Amino acid sequence: LRKGAWPTAPPPGLSVSATVGGAVTLAFSNAPVGGAVVVVLRLTNGGSAVVTWPTTISWANSKAPTLTAAGTDMVVLVTDDGGATWMGSASLKYGAGV
Repeated sequence: LRKGAWPTAPPPGLSVSATVGGAVTLAFSNAPVGGAVVVVLRLTNGGSAVVTWPTTISWANSKAPTLTAAGTDMVVLVTDDGGATWMGSASLKYGAGV
């Protein structure tokens, strides 16, 4: 991911892997209505730059995760209302054995 916005219309069960290479603003639109949508983001070096999350995400522990500057994080987002609101959680330093 490079500088700028990264919009996507997430189909159910979307899994995205990306390396953060500069400040990025994430945006999601056109989520299907009528069921749950799960989006799994596998971000490498997410903490090496500013990642701006949509304000519609309600995070576990009430705050966005502090991503790993050198390593991989797994972020899981779920919506059941067509993307009006999202629930988010993260597993930091995923696979690092830490």
